[in-house]
Amino acid sequence: MGRWGLKFAMVEHRWERRTNYVLLIGIAVVLYMFYFNMKYIPYVPFSISAIEVALGFLILAGFVHLIARLGHKGEQFAFKSQRPWRK
Repeated sequence: MGRWGLKFAMVEHRWERRTNYVLLIGIAVVLYMFYFNMKYIPYVPFSISAIEVALGFLILAGFVHLIARLGHKGEQFAFKSQRPWRK
């Protein structure tokens, strides 16, 4: 089961890193929109506010973090036999 645990650990860490990227990019885009008082995004035929963009990035970060959490649960399950102090 150790091999599966390592695969789940790789998935967890990879998706945690992607969660951090999504959060940082979202913060940068929203701050940019607030700073320049943008009411729309170029090349989009409808207006979209910074709050809606922030909510979109938050939902995306939540989904990406969910995948990381599933990897963590799989890792914990796979390594359960190797950690006798954990029940």
